[in-house]
Amino acid sequence: MKIDKGKRFIRNSLFLGILFGGTLGFEGCTPASTLPFAEAFSLEEYFPFQEGKVYEFRVDSVQFYQEGLNIAVDTTSGVLKKQWKDRKDKGNGNFEIYLSHHYRNEKESFSEERVLYEVEEGRIFYTRENLRFLLMPLYFSSQRPWKGILFDAEQYTERIGQSSLFPFLGWESEIEAIGVSYSIQGRDFPDVLILVRAKWEDSLLEIRSVKEWYAKGIGLIASERWIIDSNCIECDPSDWPAKANVGYIVREELVVD
Repeated sequence: MKIDKGKRFIRNSLFLGILFGGTLGFEGCTPASTLPFAEAFSLEEYFPFQEGKVYEFRVDSVQFYQEGLNIAVDTTSGVLKKQWKDRKDKGNGNFEIYLSHHYRNEKESFSEERVLYEVEEGRIFYTRENLRFLLMPLYFSSQRPWKGILFDAEQYTERIGQSSLFPFLGWESEIEAIGVSYSIQGRDFPDVLILVRAKWEDSLLEIRSVKEWYAKGIGLIASERWIIDSNCIECDPSDWPAKANVGYIVREELVVD
């Protein structure tokens, strides 16, 4: 679908309202969190790594890209199936395990992708498309953020339509909350960890906002990712969908575990 630049604000807002149910965030989170950093504590129960365990997520996305003189907007919804496979223990609590992904929607189905997760010296790493990340430490004694990107973010570009962008600029991870309640599609999760992977805005022209929700005893239950570049300085600085030139918004919600 091609959108005239003068009509982007109304139409983008309409698309997002339909796709995300009228809100750009998830359902209610009780914000009264406690971050018990007075002494070291473990986060292992939020990352169970159960071999054979299967999860299904609803995935909604909006993609923006340049197409000639217009900005194209594509919206898709589908189902992402994830399963933990092929765990290999390495001793001293270290191990590796693969998380397989299989995505489908009404138009297409993608072949399996395998993401390697490694627990090494109390830290969770993963490698996807030859890019290595530090997801988080499993044991905390402070609230300091950490660098989750283990490669040069300025050397990696992602192409969308006729344009490209640097999706991992400004990523820095931190725990936003632990032990908060959270609801998705009417289902309540009483003990949730909120992990911020990125919360960076460069002037009025770029946003990198990535957040993930992990439920105790379950693992990942939701995620939301805003990767957008704009060239509209005059636009409403907070309305990224309306002023997007290239990028995407992706949202996942757990539906089956």
